[in-house]
Order: sequence, then C-alpha cells, then structure tokens
Amino acid sequence: MCVRTSDGQPHGPAMWFYPNGAKQAEGQSENGFRSGKWTFFDEKGNVNGTAQLQGGNFHGDVVELHANGKTKKVEHYVHGSREGTVQEFAADGKLVKQSEWRNNREVASK
Repeated sequence: MCVRTSDGQPHGPAMWFYPNGAKQAEGQSENGFRSGKWTFFDEKGNVNGTAQLQGGNFHGDVVELHANGKTKKVEHYVHGSREGTVQEFAADGKLVKQSEWRNNREVASK
C-alpha cells in the first residue's frame, strides 16, 4: 500500500497485511526496496519487532520482542551482514546469551 514510481516500483510509506487484514509491517519503500525503520506486528496487532533497512537489506539494529513486549533479541547489521554484539533475552528480561559476529559469522559467545 504505497505509491509506485513510473516503472512500477513501490516508493514511500508502505504497509503489509496478513490474510486476515491485520497489519503485518509498516515502513518506507525507496525505489522498490524497504528502507528506513520498519515495524512488525503479530496477527493480533501487537508490535513484535523493529528493523532498520537500507536497499532492502538489514542495516542497523534489528529488535525482536516477546509477546509481553520485552526485548527478545537485539542484532546489528551492516549492509545485510550481522556484525557486532547479538543479545538474547528471556521473557522476564534476563540476558540468556550474548555473541559476537564478524562478516555474518559468529566468532564468540557466552
């Protein structure tokens, strides 16, 4: 649900929907690619994550949320490759795993 460029590519504010009509995601499209901050929803309309995108690839922080709204996972991407620290949390907010990534490969975890 956004405008299209002269060659038919989505451009501008965009929304995606589940088959039941509930919003699945909202963000921006730029010349056919998802770009900027995107917010994702479950079928009940609850936010279940956010992501920064550039040219259709993750670029920046990607955050997944538990059903209770607390952070489940935080990852960082550079041009589509996971880079840096990834943290995973239990539903109560307790850190359960932390790992380091370089060039989209896990190099250490604890």
